[in-house]
Amino acid sequence: MKKLGIFIIIILLGVGGYVLFGKNQKHEQVNNFSGEFIQGNKENVQYEDLGENQNGMQEGVEEQNIEHGNIGEQNEGQNNEQENSQDSQNQENRDDTQDTNTAQEDVEQNQSTSVVKLLAPGGGKIYFSAFPDFGGTEDNVSTQKVRDFEKLIGRDIFWAAFSQNWGRGMEYPKSKINAIYRAGAVPLVRFMPRTNFTEGCSDQSFSLEKISAGNFDEALRAWARAAKQDGRMLLIDFAVEANGNWFPWSGVCHGNNPQTYKNAYRHIIDIFREEGANNITWFFHFEINTTLNKAWNFPKAYYPGDEYIDWVGFSAYGPQNEGEDYWETLSEMITQHSQEVKAVTHNKPLALMEFAVTDKNPNGSKVEWLKDAFETILKATPLRFSAINYWHENWEEEDGVYALLRVDSSPEALATFKSYAKNPKFLPVVKATNVQESETENNNKKQTENTKISCVYNQAYTENGEADSLDDILQHARGCYVLVDPFDMTASQLQKLPAIAKQNTLSCYMSIGTAEEWRDDFTSLKDFAIDDQWDEWEGEYFLNELSDEVVNIMKARITKMANDGCEFVEFDNMDWADENNIETYHLDIIREDSHNYARKLCTFAHTKGLQCMAKSTNFDDAIFDGLTVESYSNNKNWWADNELKGVLWRGDVGLVVHYDEQNCESAEQYYKSIYGDKLLFLCEKKGGNYVHN
Repeated sequence: MKKLGIFIIIILLGVGGYVLFGKNQKHEQVNNFSGEFIQGNKENVQYEDLGENQNGMQEGVEEQNIEHGNIGEQNEGQNNEQENSQDSQNQENRDDTQDTNTAQEDVEQNQSTSVVKLLAPGGGKIYFSAFPDFGGTEDNVSTQKVRDFEKLIGRDIFWAAFSQNWGRGMEYPKSKINAIYRAGAVPLVRFMPRTNFTEGCSDQSFSLEKISAGNFDEALRAWARAAKQDGRMLLIDFAVEANGNWFPWSGVCHGNNPQTYKNAYRHIIDIFREEGANNITWFFHFEINTTLNKAWNFPKAYYPGDEYIDWVGFSAYGPQNEGEDYWETLSEMITQHSQEVKAVTHNKPLALMEFAVTDKNPNGSKVEWLKDAFETILKATPLRFSAINYWHENWEEEDGVYALLRVDSSPEALATFKSYAKNPKFLPVVKATNVQESETENNNKKQTENTKISCVYNQAYTENGEADSLDDILQHARGCYVLVDPFDMTASQLQKLPAIAKQNTLSCYMSIGTAEEWRDDFTSLKDFAIDDQWDEWEGEYFLNELSDEVVNIMKARITKMANDGCEFVEFDNMDWADENNIETYHLDIIREDSHNYARKLCTFAHTKGLQCMAKSTNFDDAIFDGLTVESYSNNKNWWADNELKGVLWRGDVGLVVHYDEQNCESAEQYYKSIYGDKLLFLCEKKGGNYVHN
């Protein structure tokens, strides 16, 4: 096998005292409540702001207390099994070389810290989640990919999963997390301690033994501190499917000793608790259908324990390519292995962490496999799922054959998937922007999702008057596309950006076609530009060489923008290599060169969780996520209007910035008569500044 709301707030009140949880469920409206749960006495739960739904919500909470931890059906025999299993688990924990008391000690040390956890939904509901095809490396995260998947299946997802491959960096993936939150989903980060994607045991650069020995503690502590600073709810899934034989952290790669895995995972969680990163929900994720069907390799042997883990889940794939000579449905896998799943724990909610099947396998139909899978999920027996996560990707196997797992591998498969995705048991997602905050410092996140941009502010540039000031933007801009130049700001001005980003879509400006004297990186860029300055803008010089050095300078700018909390990056001067400039300034590059260069930068921006706003032209290339064009009172609609019409037709952002206009209202009506009401319009009044409605 391959690799891979409702939110909860728990406040620790002291040893043995827990706050129950707040629940936030989105239907037509959102009702918030939180309550105290003192020393396990359910009668002491206090509710706030429940309104008319108080009784029903209270029943849901009490039901959740009883049900959310049960993986299988609840009956007397199972209760006895739970007691026996718990006795066995307690003995195993006493025998473990790692001291599990650390978990309780950390709870006591952090008793004054707010905790944000994801618990199971009540009422038999199920979180609907996915890996929305973040590429073969599983980390090419972008807001647009989440939105594209949601549009494809006709519903929102609760979490979006991606892999952090440690060989590509162990830094806190802020831009990727921001990108998922911007899409309104919760990030599920898969810690994957590997440097390559080769199956087997050879890749031990991040071995379990090295993790337990503390070799990576500094990086893990930095991650934990950044997560605490962020404050939003995060889900982490460490070293998935350890009971298989395809990953370097598998038990077979460590002397058939699952204890090595448990020690490493506990070590990581201990570090996060020591750093006070209490906004993490921890997942234990195994494979249900491994060929290593031996007692030492059963999932329970790898389980770090209830003191450490919040959710339990497993992968369950059908055939993954057309060449696999077998066929097994999800119901068959669960029937065969349900007791192994139940043996792990009775106290944690269960997730189907990965499920999918290929198309075009001669032994069965993908449509029928999906029907069986969803029917099995929805009937909630013999296993009851609280969350599911479909693996939407066409990955390449080692033999070069592709696994056609995407939901749209055929029209029939897509129609089947969409029909089941609409089932009312799957929760309408509680958008991440509605998730109540923890009490940790978190001033940098967006509070409301701008599903519709209704206005434009521009601090980055203007033609004649004064650009919009940051103070005016802070005071007036709500639900707007706000363009700023973060490279031309003081430290105090930069500190205002998070507050702007809370209420707006923040776009950051950079020129990709010129070297500008006032930029800090001008000296590095000047060697790749022409000697004569641009006659329209003093101090600017057209680039005449698009070397790797130039690309890296631009990538450094994009990375800074991602860290500054930008959602878009606007690429100015994309059209500098037009016929007129080539002739006038004797440029050696051509339009095709500038297109490929801009495309490369946009691709990089997407890996940082940013969207790309093209400027003046998008080369009629859909990789760009929007298009801005500049217009003048004496020169309206001078561009090829098919590009802007195409952008708006795709549902992307289209913007006209219009200068030196006596009658801004009339100019706006003129453009909207051509492009429609979805067009964004910003007008500079003749002899004045920008006009905002």
